[in-house]
Amino acid sequence: MRRLLAFLPMLFLVATLVAQVNCQISNLTVTWLPGPAPCQYFAVLNFEHTGTTNQFTVQGNGQNYGTFPYNLLPLPIGPFTAGAQIDTLEFVVSDAVVQGCQSFVVAALPACNAGGTDCAITNVQVQTGDCLPNAPAFQLWLNFEVQNPTNDFFELWTSGGQYLGIFPLGLLPLQVPAFPWNGGPVQELKICLNDNPDCCTVVEFPTPPCLNPMPPCTISDLKATVGDCTSDSTFAVTLSFDVFDPTQVDSFFVTANGQSLGAFGFNQLPLTFDSLDWNGLLFTHMSVCAGNLPGCCREIQLVAPDCLPFDTCEVLNIFVDPIACTSDSTYKLRVNFQATNPGQDSFAVYANGALLGNFPNTAAPLTIDSFSWSGNNFDVLKICVQQDSTSAPCCRTREFLAPGCLTAPDDSCGVFNLVVDTGDCNADSTYNLWVNFQVLQPDQYLQFQAYANGVLIGTYNLDSLPLHIEHFPWNGGQNDVIKICLIDNNAIACCETLEFAVPDCLSGGPCEVFGFQVETGDCHPDDSTYVLVVNFQVQNPPSQTFILYANGQVFGTYNLSQLPLTIPNFPYDGGQNDVVKVCFSNNIGAIGCCRTLEFPVPDCITQGPCEIFDLVVDTGDCTTDSTYSIWINFQVQNPASGQFALWANGVFFGTYNLNQLPLNIQNFPWNGGPNDYLKVCIVTPGTPSACCRTIEYPVPGCLGGGGNDCHIYDLQVIHTPCLCGQFFAVLTFEHDNGGPAGFDIVGNGNNYGNYSYDHPQPIILGPFDGDGVTQYEFVVKDHLNGDCRDEFVLGEVDCTSPTNEPNGQAGQMVLSPNPASNQLNVNATLPGLSNLGEATVEVYHADGRRVRSFTVPEGGNFRMDVFDLPAGIYRLSVQTAAGRVEGSFAKQ
Repeated sequence: MRRLLAFLPMLFLVATLVAQVNCQISNLTVTWLPGPAPCQYFAVLNFEHTGTTNQFTVQGNGQNYGTFPYNLLPLPIGPFTAGAQIDTLEFVVSDAVVQGCQSFVVAALPACNAGGTDCAITNVQVQTGDCLPNAPAFQLWLNFEVQNPTNDFFELWTSGGQYLGIFPLGLLPLQVPAFPWNGGPVQELKICLNDNPDCCTVVEFPTPPCLNPMPPCTISDLKATVGDCTSDSTFAVTLSFDVFDPTQVDSFFVTANGQSLGAFGFNQLPLTFDSLDWNGLLFTHMSVCAGNLPGCCREIQLVAPDCLPFDTCEVLNIFVDPIACTSDSTYKLRVNFQATNPGQDSFAVYANGALLGNFPNTAAPLTIDSFSWSGNNFDVLKICVQQDSTSAPCCRTREFLAPGCLTAPDDSCGVFNLVVDTGDCNADSTYNLWVNFQVLQPDQYLQFQAYANGVLIGTYNLDSLPLHIEHFPWNGGQNDVIKICLIDNNAIACCETLEFAVPDCLSGGPCEVFGFQVETGDCHPDDSTYVLVVNFQVQNPPSQTFILYANGQVFGTYNLSQLPLTIPNFPYDGGQNDVVKVCFSNNIGAIGCCRTLEFPVPDCITQGPCEIFDLVVDTGDCTTDSTYSIWINFQVQNPASGQFALWANGVFFGTYNLNQLPLNIQNFPWNGGPNDYLKVCIVTPGTPSACCRTIEYPVPGCLGGGGNDCHIYDLQVIHTPCLCGQFFAVLTFEHDNGGPAGFDIVGNGNNYGNYSYDHPQPIILGPFDGDGVTQYEFVVKDHLNGDCRDEFVLGEVDCTSPTNEPNGQAGQMVLSPNPASNQLNVNATLPGLSNLGEATVEVYHADGRRVRSFTVPEGGNFRMDVFDLPAGIYRLSVQTAAGRVEGSFAKQ
């Protein structure tokens, strides 16, 4: 499918010339995000498109913002600097090739400090207190002043980006009972006025002495490189980071999306995971923690590669904008969002827990004229979409501040910091519960009501907080709900709801897999599989079915009644150990209860031929002007001896023992080019070894002419067959060490665009006029380093010579389906003829190579098999005694 996507743009371009494709760009939207500096914003563009090529251009406001591939959507443009007044900007999105295929949108750039005064946080005071006994955290008191506040709330973040919550300014000075320690001697606290990214400040303060005796966290500069997909649910990732003082840390632990990937030593860096389990979402979270330093962790967020099948439903980027009040309890609200893989054509909107309605997908962005106020300072909006009629909906909730016209200071009320603690269970399916909360204006209220799962359980005085409820009723599920309502003049003024997990004594506790065992059996050497018997026990399973993984790949779904489970063909992954994992999912498909077991493969499978695998080379410093240091490591299966021989650029270098791996060679010879070659062979006594492996790798940058120098080479350009007097140029090339700004393609005085080095190849340009005169040339050059380049002279392309038909008449050809997968229907006509008779059929590749030739009894109507053709663009020619007819089709 990846290769098909590389060729489809050419199909769309050719089809444009013959007006067979309806290119459309629609539903263009702009979302504003805060930029790198105050009063700066990014415009995030997103839209739908059909029948387009592989790139689009963004213009507007007198500027050309560039040409981009469609797979970069949603696309940030900017930053734009806002003025004192709201500004209007226009963006026009056009297909890079198909003329007239475009859409535009007018967006209002938010004003910077509208009203003429700057919001500022000043006089910040931080005081630390006691350390918590069972957690790397401490008490903290915070106070500050605000100049020209834009609202009555502020938000807090730690130096690691952990969100601490939103608080009323009236609570200052604020106590934070458990401020998380970052592992170092200095902490950071970020303070922002709610919904005002331009009114923020960051303050540094020393960690309290009760935590300082711990060694500082020495992990820094965590980086992750996302590699290729290794299945439809796994991909490769390489982690690297710096360690200030490795002697302070004995090992480090790696997790991905909350699942442990194991413990590792620093000598294993950089660390590559060949089959990282995909969480089904756009982002994957990974963390690295020092083994003996509590709280010494670093986190990173990865963007999953686009080669994964993003068929998981997810609601993203909910945008909520309260516009104006329409009564004393309703207001107009503008809503927008994004969703991945919404299989249905509508979405549901919930207002404060009640269904507001179902709307077609084309209704977004949606304006709700009468959104009902909950009576609280915050309202809650929930968006739900579905992939199909049988699956559970995927939803996302957004809490936002109700407009000020409803929450005037003289009559507002609010419950916040609502928390519960559960205790022992009773024999009547109830349990002990302690509830506590705070009130914005406590002097206004004396009493409150408590509801358990929607049922009133009592009215209490505010001075009874924290309140102990000895018999809180269980609703029978995993979670219960408590609602607190303030009472004013014997009437409910406002309410706050909290959903929480019931205690283990009622729910039976969390799901846990234990007693995991496997037993290996007979091998099947013809397909490298063997018999495996799996058995385990599980406590509180969320379902009666479980998923089985074999070496990181989903193997199947089974029922608990099948245990012990016999797998007749468990796949061998080529090493000394295999890995099996079982997972349970809840009723909405979320994976949360797993257990992994690594075990030795049976002897009957490992006693095979010798094989070297996982050969890696790491380069170090140069030792002379023509040698450098390298580290070599590899694994071997069934070696004929304990020794291996090494060749450097084809020259024998020496013999070493396998127990010397990883092997360091201080004087590896440079061959003078950008890449060197290394070959290792297992020594086979008395005979030349057939167990070898070769690797090519870039030489270090400390050598002249090699290493990190930019190289663009092997540029090849071919032209497609002529159509309507025009052709397309198809470019491929090799490169290494390119700059971060990508590369440019130019030629004949034209700039064909800037591309990133990970842009899929081939790159198709055009259409160009095949006038038979113009000498076409193409240059690919690094955007920042013009000396890093390669050229190709295509020469003249003559599309003006007409096809010599024996009767001087031109015909027509209709090909369907187009694109085709298995079979292609051909209908050809020539003027004045009802039948064409016997014909010779020839199929040509886009580069001009003939790939098939055969004869049919009737050239005007026949069917041909194309299932064995590689994906791409082809030209079909039907030659009869009466004339020749040609057409083009795409194979997918």
